[in-house]
Amino acid sequence: MDINNMDQEIAHHAAHAVEVCQGKTVSKLDFSPDSLEPLQQYIVEASAGFAAMSDEQKSALVADLGSYVLEVARRNVGGAYAWFTKREQPVLVVGEPNYRVIFVAWDKVSSRLAGDVGAKIPFHYRLLLHHISQAKKDTSVLCV
Repeated sequence: MDINNMDQEIAHHAAHAVEVCQGKTVSKLDFSPDSLEPLQQYIVEASAGFAAMSDEQKSALVADLGSYVLEVARRNVGGAYAWFTKREQPVLVVGEPNYRVIFVAWDKVSSRLAGDVGAKIPFHYRLLLHHISQAKKDTSVLCV
């Protein structure tokens, strides 16, 4: 990912996720928090063939679906994208300068695609909302 154009790249990947999921989910992906349920359904379906994909295909799918989750969060709670070097992926940083909640989405999507039934995307988004509502001045929370 080109970290100098991260906003554009995430928007591009998120739009591609909408195209990929079109016709395959119960309802349309519209960047609302409610759209994370049909996205979760698509991820569950896609997980059946995830292990057979090439590393490049896996990375592309995680980038698309993870970017969609990031865009849902950014459009609904604000924040700015940053590059998380340790995890080699973009994250959404919410609350600065008062506090910092760092939302990691790609790892959660990857885990669910790999078969982790405990990795639930709508729950992860609600966890972000919880961390934001509980944030105190000068605190930093990593939401993974």
